[in-house]
Amino acid sequence: MNISTKCYPDYITIDLDLWIAVEKDPEANLALSEEEVNILQNVEYPFFVSGLAGSGKSTVLYYLYANIYKYVAREHPDHKLLFLSYNETLVDKARRTVKSILNHHDSNQDFCGYFDNLENEIHFEKTFVPFRDFLKREFLKDEDLELFNEERHLTYERFRDLYKNECRIGNNRLSPSILWSVIRTFIKGRGIKFFTVEDYASDTVARDDRSVDLSVYKQAYKIWDNWYRHYAEEGKYWDDLDLVRYVLTHGDPQKVYHTYSIIFCDEAQDFTKIEIDLILRLSIYSKYKLSTNTDDQKIPVAFAGDPNQTINPTGFRWAGTKAIFSEAFKDALDGYKSLNTCELCKNYRSQLGIVKLANSIQSIRYKHFEETLQDRKLQSVRDEPDGELKDTFEYVGFYSYTQYKDIIIANLKNANVITSGDGEEGDLSLFPNITNKAYCNS
Repeated sequence: MNISTKCYPDYITIDLDLWIAVEKDPEANLALSEEEVNILQNVEYPFFVSGLAGSGKSTVLYYLYANIYKYVAREHPDHKLLFLSYNETLVDKARRTVKSILNHHDSNQDFCGYFDNLENEIHFEKTFVPFRDFLKREFLKDEDLELFNEERHLTYERFRDLYKNECRIGNNRLSPSILWSVIRTFIKGRGIKFFTVEDYASDTVARDDRSVDLSVYKQAYKIWDNWYRHYAEEGKYWDDLDLVRYVLTHGDPQKVYHTYSIIFCDEAQDFTKIEIDLILRLSIYSKYKLSTNTDDQKIPVAFAGDPNQTINPTGFRWAGTKAIFSEAFKDALDGYKSLNTCELCKNYRSQLGIVKLANSIQSIRYKHFEETLQDRKLQSVRDEPDGELKDTFEYVGFYSYTQYKDIIIANLKNANVITSGDGEEGDLSLFPNITNKAYCNS
Protein backbone atom coordinates (compact mmCIF):
# COMPACT_ATOMS: atom_id res chain seq x y z
CA MET A 1 0.00 0.00 0.00
CA ASN A 2 2.90 2.38 0.70
CA ILE A 3 3.90 2.45 -2.98
CA SER A 4 0.46 2.02 -4.57
CA THR A 5 -1.34 4.91 -6.22
CA LYS A 6 -4.69 3.13 -6.63
CA CYS A 7 -6.55 0.58 -4.57
CA TYR A 8 -9.72 -1.28 -5.50
CA PRO A 9 -11.36 -4.69 -4.97
CA ASP A 10 -10.61 -7.54 -7.38
CA TYR A 11 -14.12 -7.65 -8.85
CA ILE A 12 -13.40 -4.39 -10.70
CA THR A 13 -10.80 -6.20 -12.84
CA ILE A 14 -13.49 -8.61 -14.05
CA ASP A 15 -15.48 -5.80 -15.66
CA LEU A 16 -13.11 -4.54 -18.36
CA ASP A 17 -15.03 -1.31 -19.03
CA LEU A 18 -15.22 -0.48 -15.33
CA TRP A 19 -11.53 -1.26 -14.80
CA ILE A 20 -10.51 0.94 -17.74
CA ALA A 21 -12.73 3.76 -16.43
CA VAL A 22 -11.08 3.55 -13.00
CA GLU A 23 -7.56 3.44 -14.44
CA LYS A 24 -8.20 6.39 -16.76
CA ASP A 25 -9.69 8.51 -13.98
CA PRO A 26 -6.74 10.17 -12.18
CA GLU A 27 -8.87 10.78 -9.07
CA ALA A 28 -10.59 7.37 -8.82
CA ASN A 29 -9.85 4.85 -6.07
CA LEU A 30 -6.69 6.49 -4.75
CA ALA A 31 -4.76 4.36 -2.30
CA LEU A 32 -5.12 6.19 1.01
CA SER A 33 -2.29 6.45 3.51
CA GLU A 34 -2.47 5.21 7.08
CA GLU A 35 -2.70 8.82 8.21
CA GLU A 36 -5.69 9.47 5.97
CA VAL A 37 -7.47 6.26 6.89
CA ASN A 38 -7.01 6.95 10.58
CA ILE A 39 -8.56 10.40 10.25
CA LEU A 40 -11.48 9.15 8.15
CA GLN A 41 -12.26 6.42 10.67
CA ASN A 42 -12.11 8.73 13.68
CA VAL A 43 -13.37 12.08 12.43
CA GLU A 44 -15.51 14.18 14.74
CA TYR A 45 -17.29 17.27 13.49
CA PRO A 46 -16.76 20.21 13.37
CA PHE A 47 -13.42 19.41 11.86
CA PHE A 48 -10.25 21.10 10.56
CA VAL A 49 -7.53 19.05 8.87
CA SER A 50 -4.22 20.77 8.13
CA GLY A 51 -1.14 19.69 6.26
CA LEU A 52 1.53 20.93 3.90
CA ALA A 53 1.26 20.55 0.12
CA GLY A 54 0.84 16.93 -0.98
CA SER A 55 -0.14 15.66 2.46
CA GLY A 56 -3.63 14.51 1.43
CA LYS A 57 -5.73 17.02 3.37
CA SER A 58 -7.97 17.75 0.39
CA THR A 59 -8.33 14.04 -0.30
CA VAL A 60 -9.59 13.54 3.25
CA LEU A 61 -12.14 16.28 2.68
CA TYR A 62 -13.28 14.70 -0.60
CA TYR A 63 -13.88 11.29 0.97
CA LEU A 64 -15.74 12.80 3.90
CA TYR A 65 -17.93 14.86 1.59
CA ALA A 66 -18.66 11.86 -0.64
CA ASN A 67 -19.73 9.81 2.37
CA ILE A 68 -21.94 12.52 3.83
CA TYR A 69 -23.43 13.42 0.42
CA LYS A 70 -24.50 9.81 -0.15
CA TYR A 71 -26.14 9.68 3.27
CA VAL A 72 -27.99 12.97 2.83
CA ALA A 73 -29.12 12.13 -0.72
CA ARG A 74 -30.77 8.97 0.60
CA GLU A 75 -32.01 9.87 4.05
CA HIS A 76 -32.54 13.66 3.92
CA PRO A 77 -32.82 14.77 0.27
CA ASP A 78 -34.32 18.09 1.36
CA HIS A 79 -31.15 19.09 3.22
CA LYS A 80 -28.79 21.54 1.52
CA LEU A 81 -25.06 20.89 1.18
CA LEU A 82 -22.27 23.31 0.25
CA PHE A 83 -18.62 22.81 -0.78
CA LEU A 84 -16.65 26.08 -0.99
CA SER A 85 -13.17 27.18 -1.95
CA TYR A 86 -11.65 30.48 -3.05
CA ASN A 87 -10.18 28.94 -6.17
CA GLU A 88 -12.41 27.90 -9.10
CA THR A 89 -9.88 25.31 -10.25
CA LEU A 90 -9.91 23.66 -6.83
CA VAL A 91 -13.72 23.63 -6.81
CA ASP A 92 -13.75 21.87 -10.20
CA LYS A 93 -11.23 19.31 -8.97
CA ALA A 94 -13.26 18.67 -5.83
CA ARG A 95 -16.42 18.15 -7.89
CA ARG A 96 -14.70 15.66 -10.21
CA THR A 97 -12.98 13.77 -7.41
CA VAL A 98 -16.05 13.40 -5.18
CA LYS A 99 -18.10 12.24 -8.17
CA SER A 100 -15.39 9.71 -9.01
CA ILE A 101 -15.42 8.40 -5.44
CA LEU A 102 -19.20 8.02 -5.53
CA ASN A 103 -19.03 6.27 -8.91
CA HIS A 104 -16.11 3.91 -8.42
CA HIS A 105 -15.20 3.39 -4.77
CA ASP A 106 -15.99 -0.04 -3.34
CA SER A 107 -17.97 1.42 -0.45
CA ASN A 108 -20.38 3.06 -2.90
CA GLN A 109 -21.49 0.06 -4.94
CA ASP A 110 -25.04 0.60 -3.72
CA PHE A 111 -24.91 4.18 -5.07
CA CYS A 112 -24.23 3.17 -8.67
CA GLY A 113 -26.62 4.71 -11.13
CA TYR A 114 -27.33 7.80 -9.03
CA PHE A 115 -25.89 10.13 -11.66
CA ASP A 116 -27.89 8.48 -14.46
CA ASN A 117 -30.69 10.75 -13.29
CA LEU A 118 -30.04 14.23 -14.71
CA GLU A 119 -31.76 15.97 -11.78
CA ASN A 120 -29.45 14.18 -9.35
CA GLU A 121 -26.38 15.24 -11.30
CA ILE A 122 -27.52 18.88 -11.45
CA HIS A 123 -28.21 18.86 -7.70
CA PHE A 124 -24.74 17.42 -7.02
CA GLU A 125 -22.96 19.90 -9.31
CA LYS A 126 -24.62 22.90 -7.67
CA THR A 127 -23.29 22.03 -4.22
CA PHE A 128 -19.75 22.93 -5.39
CA VAL A 129 -19.15 26.63 -5.90
CA PRO A 130 -16.29 29.18 -5.64
CA PHE A 131 -16.84 31.47 -2.67
CA ARG A 132 -17.06 34.71 -4.66
CA ASP A 133 -19.56 33.21 -7.11
CA PHE A 134 -21.62 31.89 -4.20
CA LEU A 135 -21.89 35.34 -2.62
CA LYS A 136 -22.99 36.93 -5.88
CA ARG A 137 -25.48 34.18 -6.65
CA GLU A 138 -27.13 33.96 -3.27
CA PHE A 139 -26.98 37.48 -1.84
CA LEU A 140 -26.85 40.10 -4.57
CA LYS A 141 -29.74 41.51 -6.54
CA ASP A 142 -29.41 41.99 -10.29
CA GLU A 143 -28.84 45.72 -9.88
CA ASP A 144 -25.99 45.03 -7.44
CA LEU A 145 -24.00 42.81 -9.78
CA GLU A 146 -22.57 45.70 -11.80
CA LEU A 147 -21.01 47.10 -8.62
CA PHE A 148 -18.88 43.95 -8.56
CA ASN A 149 -18.03 43.59 -12.20
CA GLU A 150 -15.15 41.12 -12.59
CA GLU A 151 -13.19 43.59 -14.73
CA ARG A 152 -12.75 45.77 -11.63
CA HIS A 153 -11.90 42.90 -9.30
CA LEU A 154 -8.59 43.34 -7.47
CA THR A 155 -6.42 40.28 -6.91
CA TYR A 156 -3.16 40.50 -5.00
CA GLU A 157 -1.23 40.68 -8.28
CA ARG A 158 -3.29 43.63 -9.47
CA PHE A 159 -3.02 45.32 -6.08
CA ARG A 160 0.75 44.93 -6.16
CA ASP A 161 0.99 46.71 -9.53
CA LEU A 162 -1.27 49.57 -8.37
CA TYR A 163 0.73 49.96 -5.19
CA LYS A 164 3.97 50.14 -7.14
CA ASN A 165 2.73 52.61 -9.75
CA GLU A 166 0.15 54.79 -7.98
CA CYS A 167 0.69 54.89 -4.22
CA ARG A 168 2.65 57.93 -3.01
CA ILE A 169 1.97 57.60 0.72
CA GLY A 170 4.95 57.33 3.07
CA ASN A 171 8.69 57.45 2.49
CA ASN A 172 9.61 54.02 3.87
CA ARG A 173 7.37 51.83 1.78
CA LEU A 174 6.10 48.50 3.05
CA SER A 175 6.36 45.45 0.84
CA PRO A 176 3.11 44.84 -1.07
CA SER A 177 2.68 41.38 0.46
CA ILE A 178 2.89 42.72 4.03
CA LEU A 179 0.52 45.59 3.24
CA TRP A 180 -2.00 43.27 1.55
CA SER A 181 -1.77 40.83 4.46
CA VAL A 182 -2.44 43.52 7.07
CA ILE A 183 -5.36 44.97 5.09
CA ARG A 184 -6.97 41.57 4.48
CA THR A 185 -6.29 39.89 7.80
CA PHE A 186 -6.91 42.82 10.15
CA ILE A 187 -8.06 46.18 8.77
CA LYS A 188 -10.87 44.81 6.58
CA GLY A 189 -10.94 41.14 7.52
CA ARG A 190 -11.30 41.13 11.30
CA GLY A 191 -14.92 42.31 11.50
CA ILE A 192 -17.59 44.53 10.01
CA LYS A 193 -15.91 47.60 11.56
CA PHE A 194 -12.50 48.53 10.25
CA PHE A 195 -9.78 47.36 12.64
CA THR A 196 -7.98 50.50 13.84
CA VAL A 197 -4.48 50.95 15.21
CA GLU A 198 -6.03 51.19 18.68
CA ASP A 199 -7.81 47.87 18.14
CA TYR A 200 -4.56 46.22 17.07
CA ALA A 201 -2.68 47.59 20.09
CA SER A 202 -5.36 46.49 22.55
CA ASP A 203 -5.93 43.12 24.15
CA THR A 204 -8.40 42.30 21.36
CA VAL A 205 -5.49 40.66 19.54
CA ALA A 206 -3.33 38.23 21.48
CA ARG A 207 0.31 39.28 21.32
CA ASP A 208 1.31 35.98 19.69
CA ASP A 209 -1.28 36.48 16.93
CA ARG A 210 0.06 39.84 15.79
CA SER A 211 1.76 39.19 12.48
CA VAL A 212 3.55 42.58 12.34
CA ASP A 213 4.89 45.10 14.83
CA LEU A 214 2.63 47.95 15.91
CA SER A 215 4.79 50.46 14.02
CA VAL A 216 4.30 48.50 10.79
CA TYR A 217 0.57 48.28 11.43
CA LYS A 218 0.39 52.06 11.89
CA GLN A 219 2.14 52.56 8.57
CA ALA A 220 -0.10 50.03 6.81
CA TYR A 221 -3.23 51.63 8.24
CA LYS A 222 -2.09 55.06 7.06
CA ILE A 223 -1.51 53.78 3.52
CA TRP A 224 -4.89 52.05 3.48
CA ASP A 225 -6.71 55.08 4.92
CA ASN A 226 -5.13 57.63 2.60
CA TRP A 227 -4.89 55.55 -0.57
CA TYR A 228 -6.32 52.05 -0.92
CA ARG A 229 -9.75 52.46 0.70
CA HIS A 230 -10.73 55.11 -1.87
CA TYR A 231 -10.67 52.63 -4.74
CA ALA A 232 -13.70 50.83 -3.32
CA GLU A 233 -15.45 53.96 -2.04
CA GLU A 234 -15.20 55.62 -5.45
CA GLY A 235 -16.21 52.46 -7.33
CA LYS A 236 -12.92 52.09 -9.22
CA TYR A 237 -11.97 48.64 -7.95
CA TRP A 238 -13.21 46.10 -5.43
CA ASP A 239 -11.57 43.18 -3.65
CA ASP A 240 -13.10 40.06 -2.08
CA LEU A 241 -13.58 41.68 1.31
CA ASP A 242 -15.47 44.60 -0.24
CA LEU A 243 -17.92 42.03 -1.59
CA VAL A 244 -18.20 40.26 1.77
CA ARG A 245 -18.74 43.52 3.63
CA TYR A 246 -21.38 44.61 1.10
CA VAL A 247 -23.19 41.29 1.52
CA LEU A 248 -23.18 41.69 5.30
CA THR A 249 -24.53 45.25 5.17
CA HIS A 250 -26.78 45.22 2.07
CA GLY A 251 -27.56 41.60 1.26
CA ASP A 252 -30.72 39.79 2.29
CA PRO A 253 -29.54 37.42 5.05
CA GLN A 254 -32.96 35.81 5.40
CA LYS A 255 -32.51 34.17 2.00
CA VAL A 256 -29.37 32.24 2.89
CA TYR A 257 -28.58 32.35 6.62
CA HIS A 258 -29.36 29.20 8.60
CA THR A 259 -30.15 27.16 5.48
CA TYR A 260 -27.23 24.74 4.92
CA SER A 261 -27.06 21.46 6.82
CA ILE A 262 -23.54 20.57 5.62
CA ILE A 263 -20.68 23.00 4.86
CA PHE A 264 -17.20 22.02 3.65
CA CYS A 265 -14.36 24.45 2.79
CA ASP A 266 -11.11 23.57 1.05
CA GLU A 267 -7.96 25.73 1.21
CA ALA A 268 -9.51 27.39 4.24
CA GLN A 269 -6.33 29.35 5.03
CA ASP A 270 -7.40 31.84 2.37
CA PHE A 271 -10.47 32.91 4.37
CA THR A 272 -10.32 35.82 6.83
CA LYS A 273 -12.27 35.90 10.08
CA ILE A 274 -15.12 38.00 8.66
CA GLU A 275 -15.50 35.48 5.82
CA ILE A 276 -15.48 32.52 8.22
CA ASP A 277 -18.12 34.29 10.34
CA LEU A 278 -20.30 34.62 7.24
CA ILE A 279 -19.77 30.98 6.22
CA LEU A 280 -20.71 29.69 9.66
CA ARG A 281 -23.88 31.79 9.68
CA LEU A 282 -24.99 29.84 6.61
CA SER A 283 -25.25 26.74 8.81
CA ILE A 284 -28.70 25.82 10.14
CA TYR A 285 -27.01 25.34 13.51
CA SER A 286 -26.23 29.06 13.77
CA LYS A 287 -29.83 29.80 14.76
CA TYR A 288 -29.66 27.64 17.87
CA LYS A 289 -28.22 28.36 21.33
CA LEU A 290 -25.55 25.69 21.17
CA SER A 291 -23.80 26.81 24.34
CA THR A 292 -26.77 25.50 26.35
CA ASN A 293 -27.17 22.28 24.34
CA THR A 294 -24.93 19.46 25.53
CA ASP A 295 -26.77 16.64 23.76
CA ASP A 296 -25.62 17.16 20.16
CA GLN A 297 -22.36 19.04 19.63
CA LYS A 298 -21.30 17.43 16.33
CA ILE A 299 -21.92 20.20 13.81
CA PRO A 300 -21.26 18.89 10.23
CA VAL A 301 -18.81 21.59 9.17
CA ALA A 302 -15.35 20.69 7.85
CA PHE A 303 -12.32 22.68 6.70
CA ALA A 304 -8.99 21.73 5.13
CA GLY A 305 -6.06 24.10 4.80
CA ASP A 306 -2.37 24.87 4.99
CA PRO A 307 -1.30 28.24 6.44
CA ASN A 308 1.93 28.03 4.39
CA GLN A 309 0.07 27.70 1.08
CA THR A 310 -2.22 30.59 0.24
CA ILE A 311 -3.35 32.59 -2.80
CA ASN A 312 -3.50 35.64 -0.54
CA PRO A 313 -0.27 36.58 1.30
CA THR A 314 -0.82 36.19 5.02
CA GLY A 315 1.20 36.65 8.17
CA PHE A 316 -0.59 33.97 10.14
CA ARG A 317 1.04 30.86 11.50
CA TRP A 318 -0.90 27.63 12.04
CA ALA A 319 -1.53 28.55 15.67
CA GLY A 320 -2.92 31.90 14.58
CA THR A 321 -5.10 30.29 11.94
CA LYS A 322 -6.59 27.92 14.50
CA ALA A 323 -7.24 30.88 16.78
CA ILE A 324 -9.19 32.66 14.01
CA PHE A 325 -11.39 29.63 13.43
CA SER A 326 -11.99 29.07 17.12
CA GLU A 327 -12.92 32.73 17.61
CA ALA A 328 -15.24 32.63 14.59
CA PHE A 329 -16.98 29.52 15.95
CA LYS A 330 -17.64 31.26 19.26
CA ASP A 331 -19.00 34.39 17.56
CA ALA A 332 -21.17 32.74 14.92
CA LEU A 333 -22.38 29.69 16.82
CA ASP A 334 -23.42 31.15 20.15
CA GLY A 335 -20.35 30.40 22.19
CA TYR A 336 -19.62 27.01 20.60
CA LYS A 337 -16.10 26.08 21.64
CA SER A 338 -15.19 22.70 20.21
CA LEU A 339 -13.28 22.60 16.91
CA ASN A 340 -11.53 19.27 16.35
CA THR A 341 -8.19 19.59 14.56
CA CYS A 342 -5.69 17.13 13.14
CA GLU A 343 -2.55 17.40 11.05
CA LEU A 344 -1.09 15.30 8.21
CA CYS A 345 2.70 15.14 8.25
CA LYS A 346 3.87 13.13 5.20
CA ASN A 347 4.04 14.15 1.55
CA TYR A 348 2.36 11.62 -0.74
CA ARG A 349 2.59 13.61 -3.97
CA SER A 350 6.16 14.75 -4.48
CA GLN A 351 9.47 13.04 -5.21
CA LEU A 352 12.17 12.88 -2.55
CA GLY A 353 14.25 15.69 -4.09
CA ILE A 354 11.33 18.13 -4.11
CA VAL A 355 10.53 17.40 -0.46
CA LYS A 356 14.19 17.89 0.49
CA LEU A 357 14.25 21.25 -1.32
CA ALA A 358 11.05 22.38 0.42
CA ASN A 359 12.39 21.28 3.81
CA SER A 360 15.65 23.11 3.15
CA ILE A 361 13.82 26.35 2.36
CA GLN A 362 11.68 25.94 5.46
CA SER A 363 14.74 25.37 7.63
CA ILE A 364 16.40 28.53 6.33
CA ARG A 365 13.18 30.43 6.87
CA TYR A 366 12.91 29.37 10.50
CA LYS A 367 16.56 30.18 11.07
CA HIS A 368 16.32 33.73 9.72
CA PHE A 369 12.82 34.69 10.86
CA GLU A 370 13.28 33.30 14.38
CA GLU A 371 10.22 31.07 14.19
CA THR A 372 9.81 28.73 17.12
CA LEU A 373 10.50 25.02 17.01
CA GLN A 374 6.80 24.36 17.56
CA ASP A 375 5.93 26.34 14.43
CA ARG A 376 8.37 24.49 12.19
CA LYS A 377 6.62 22.29 9.59
CA LEU A 378 8.79 19.81 7.69
CA GLN A 379 7.78 16.68 5.81
CA SER A 380 8.97 13.18 5.10
CA VAL A 381 8.03 11.37 1.90
CA ARG A 382 5.78 8.37 1.57
CA ASP A 383 8.42 5.78 0.63
CA GLU A 384 11.04 7.22 3.01
CA PRO A 385 9.19 7.46 6.34
CA ASP A 386 12.34 7.48 8.43
CA GLY A 387 15.55 9.43 8.30
CA GLU A 388 14.76 12.06 5.68
CA LEU A 389 14.25 14.89 8.14
CA LYS A 390 17.61 14.06 9.68
CA ASP A 391 19.40 14.54 6.36
CA THR A 392 17.71 17.88 5.83
CA PHE A 393 18.53 19.09 9.32
CA GLU A 394 22.17 18.11 8.95
CA TYR A 395 22.46 20.18 5.78
CA VAL A 396 20.49 23.33 6.54
CA GLY A 397 19.14 22.84 10.03
CA PHE A 398 19.08 25.29 12.91
CA TYR A 399 22.63 24.69 14.02
CA SER A 400 24.33 23.84 10.73
CA TYR A 401 23.18 26.63 8.44
CA THR A 402 26.18 28.85 9.25
CA GLN A 403 28.56 26.01 8.39
CA TYR A 404 26.99 25.40 4.96
CA LYS A 405 25.89 28.97 4.19
CA ASP A 406 28.60 29.63 1.60
CA ILE A 407 27.82 26.39 -0.24
CA ILE A 408 24.12 27.19 -0.33
CA ILE A 409 24.60 30.76 -1.54
CA ALA A 410 27.14 29.68 -4.16
CA ASN A 411 24.67 27.23 -5.67
CA LEU A 412 21.62 29.51 -5.59
CA LYS A 413 22.75 31.10 -8.86
CA ASN A 414 22.12 27.76 -10.56
CA ALA A 415 18.48 27.57 -9.42
CA ASN A 416 15.52 29.46 -10.86
CA VAL A 417 12.26 28.92 -9.02
CA ILE A 418 9.57 31.05 -10.65
CA THR A 419 6.06 31.48 -9.36
CA SER A 420 3.17 33.35 -10.92
CA GLY A 421 -0.21 34.30 -9.53
CA ASP A 422 -3.51 34.80 -11.33
CA GLY A 423 -3.02 37.03 -14.35
CA GLU A 424 0.77 37.10 -14.11
CA GLU A 425 1.61 34.43 -16.68
CA GLY A 426 2.18 37.01 -19.40
CA ASP A 427 4.81 38.78 -17.28
CA LEU A 428 7.09 35.74 -17.53
CA SER A 429 7.60 36.34 -21.25
CA LEU A 430 9.67 39.38 -20.29
CA PHE A 431 12.41 37.04 -19.00
CA PRO A 432 13.07 34.54 -21.84
CA ASN A 433 16.65 34.00 -20.71
CA ILE A 434 15.27 32.53 -17.49
CA THR A 435 11.95 31.00 -18.44
CA ASN A 436 13.40 29.08 -21.38
CA LYS A 437 15.64 27.22 -18.94
CA ALA A 438 13.36 26.77 -15.96
CA TYR A 439 10.16 25.14 -14.88
CA CYS A 440 7.52 27.76 -14.10
CA ASN A 441 4.92 27.04 -11.45
CA SER A 442 1.62 28.89 -11.36
